[in-house]
Amino acid sequence: MSDPEFSEKADPEEAFTALADDNRIAILRALWEADGHEASFSQLRDAVGMRDSGQFNYHLDKLVGTFVAKTETGYELTEAGTWVNGAIERGSYTLEGSLEPITLDHPCRTCGDTRTLYYEGETVRIECETCPVKSQFALPPSVLIDVGRDEIPEVAGRYLRSMFQHLDNSFCWYCDGRVEVTVEPAVDPDEEPPEDAPDGLFEQVVDFPVVRYDCRRCGASPVGGLSQSLLDHPAVVAFHSEQDKTIDGHEIWEYAAIDTDRARIRSRDPFQAVVTYREDGETLSVVVDDSLSVVDVDR
Repeated sequence: MSDPEFSEKADPEEAFTALADDNRIAILRALWEADGHEASFSQLRDAVGMRDSGQFNYHLDKLVGTFVAKTETGYELTEAGTWVNGAIERGSYTLEGSLEPITLDHPCRTCGDTRTLYYEGETVRIECETCPVKSQFALPPSVLIDVGRDEIPEVAGRYLRSMFQHLDNSFCWYCDGRVEVTVEPAVDPDEEPPEDAPDGLFEQVVDFPVVRYDCRRCGASPVGGLSQSLLDHPAVVAFHSEQDKTIDGHEIWEYAAIDTDRARIRSRDPFQAVVTYREDGETLSVVVDDSLSVVDVDR
């Protein structure tokens, strides 16, 4: 059997131009709110509030094919139409907000000082007061709606973990294209350390492994720590379960920190990196190659 083949049914510019009218957005929103995301012509027109039948039909026709499908009884959202509504609900295009910085409970694993969570521009930043180690990731406003201030770090952490679960299943977080996974040093060992780098930090970073996810379709290349990329590996899940612990009992920031006591490059030719998980005096070490394939597990 032959491999599936796909071709573009419309230019991206043409598809998104079809949304450049508030009447068409109103139609998509009306279908979104209808039972089963489906409605008849008259139900749709009444929901949108447009008296002119011909004018309404004109705008509806601009959506049919890409965002709306015609059925025996009326019209329904296509998958693309559903995604447009989902993007609206996420708030990325319509909401904005920020919050006062939140001091995290656990200190920086790199230097031991206090870490702070910031949220602005739809981005979470975790920064240390002393060292330059930080992490950041996009977080749509909808994630934080109706979330209490004290819950924000935990909720943001769960969102970050879901992002890496998606990536670890080889799908891009942005476009759902396939990703190629590479384990590599956090920095090139041949680079000169920055002048403002704290003593010893550059040496740690050179030996610290990170996981890069390169999307074949859109070109996005998010990077994460090795220890957080292996959280759902069966050996890691079983280890925590045997200690009557759950991974959810830890802040995700623990696994994202630069900490060569937890994760380090063991050899460069062939490339191997090891990450060690600790619970109540017990340890689990997982060794991976540069493709994130597990080559050894040691208790």
